[in-house]
Amino acid sequence: MPARLVRTFLCLVLTLAAVPALAQQLGSINGKITDSSGAVLPGVTVDATSNVLPSPRTAVSGADGVYQLPALPPGTYKLTFSLQGFSTATRESQVQLSEATLVDMKLAVQGSLRRSPSPPTSATPTRRRRPSAATSAGSRSRSCPSARSIGTW
Repeated sequence: MPARLVRTFLCLVLTLAAVPALAQQLGSINGKITDSSGAVLPGVTVDATSNVLPSPRTAVSGADGVYQLPALPPGTYKLTFSLQGFSTATRESQVQLSEATLVDMKLAVQGSLRRSPSPPTSATPTRRRRPSAATSAGSRSRSCPSARSIGTW
């Protein structure tokens, strides 16, 4: 019985010793996401894709604008930052063994770089006609009372 207890204890110690060694085989990406004015952006979705991952990893920035993508194998990653109302941004980054890679990002308000279109114009230009002197005089004489019309109501 004591030999079996010693073997179990020895296996447990060796297993626990291997866990930190596995953790050193990975790296991480983290950073802070802000808008163009420097204000933090919570709720930004960060997607990390790489040929060393079987599927994309996703993180969401917290109330402080900070995101974390832990336990990433070493390699090149494409990061995509997206939030409704802001332009989607991408960046490539390298992850090294046992290192935290810092990737901060600024997002622009969607459409802020575009100029707003000018209002539509008519295909046929509209011309304003200037009244002639005869037309002006005639219209004035019709609107002004004459001496004959004053006493006849």
